Amino acid sequence: MSDYKKGDAILANARHREEHQMEVLSSDDDSVEVRELKEEIAEDDMLLRAYYQLMDVIPKCPVHGNRCIPHAIEWVLCKLAALSEQEEE
Repeated sequence: MSDYKKGDAILANARHREEHQMEVLSSDDDSVEVRELKEEIAEDDMLLRAYYQLMDVIPKCPVHGNRCIPHAIEWVLCKLAALSEQEEE
């Protein structure tokens, strides 16, 4: 499976988990499990927002467009290498 498809699968899994969690939370139950799920959802939301903010800063992949994980990794590694070279000078 390509990195691009792995990224899509991870996001789809996260969305599925969130949908399931929202079904559980739709009840008025305030059990420990529900509180834990609410905390998980809040953390997942924070991570997804950070992920999207980062991916939106990276230029579009010429082949796949926005949020292409292999392109993003390559772009970040190139930027890190350029910074490393600047520090050595």
